[in-house]
Amino acid sequence: MKQITALRESLQKRQMMISRACLSQELATHASLMVVYKLAKPNKPISDGEFVKECMDATVKIICPEVEMRHKNVSLSRRTIVRRVDSISTNLSDQLAGKIKKFDYFSICLDESTDAADTAQMLIFIRGIDRDFNVTEELLSMESLKHTTGEDLFRHLCDCFDRHKLQWDKFVSVTTDGAPSLTGKNVGLVKKVNDKVSGMYCGGRLMAPHVNKW
Repeated sequence: MKQITALRESLQKRQMMISRACLSQELATHASLMVVYKLAKPNKPISDGEFVKECMDATVKIICPEVEMRHKNVSLSRRTIVRRVDSISTNLSDQLAGKIKKFDYFSICLDESTDAADTAQMLIFIRGIDRDFNVTEELLSMESLKHTTGEDLFRHLCDCFDRHKLQWDKFVSVTTDGAPSLTGKNVGLVKKVNDKVSGMYCGGRLMAPHVNKW
């Protein structure tokens, strides 16, 4: 009987040790993700992660040396940061995809410009609302463009809608920066969008997205 009790206590101790190790690693991973998110949001260089880790180590060593060993498990190496950024990006994309499925209606905002490398870009922002009146506003996509004609912009917009499984019959308005390729009367993107949805009906009336300029 004593032997059974001893074996049971030994097993419980081992289970507690494994549980504590798992919890410690989970907390370290969580802390690493939080720091990486803070670095990625303002577009800080990934090399800053190692500097931040040095500062954290020095601070912990002075303020609470009893948890110094636990703190060393927080990895902020360049490879780790790249993996964490990819994980965060995937998670945010999955969250947005889940919200898009619940949209009753949505609108988009388009901004065409060039980046520092003189590459044309079209930013697509989305604003949607679900049946519980929860409003979501996010950057949906950034499309790199070889050409900036209305036809090319419209093709990229259609590809974006297909990738994110957006339904045209829930599309209610579009806001643009007024660029000719977006608002051109005959070949602009907005004209092509109106042509796309002109045959869709809702309650006996033709659907056509409302157009705004900003």
